Amino acid sequence: MTTRPYPATLTPALGRVLGMMVWETGPIAHALRAAGLEVEHTPEAEQAAVLHWLTSFALEHGADWERHASAALLVLTESRGD
Repeated sequence: MTTRPYPATLTPALGRVLGMMVWETGPIAHALRAAGLEVEHTPEAEQAAVLHWLTSFALEHGADWERHASAALLVLTESRGD
């Protein structure tokens, strides 16, 4: 039997990310799009893209996920020089 990389129990960090409402994810989706990522222009697609992007931070950094995600988003947006 192989272990699943995704936790069987919902962690507080993962719960926060997966519980984000569409109005919370919209601005992040716009920033990701401005940074060059392909994100469709529907609320559902934006929410899905952001939740997908943030989930790795929640899994890797736990309670400190927001700091790491913010830093990564800043790097993405600042590196986009157009």
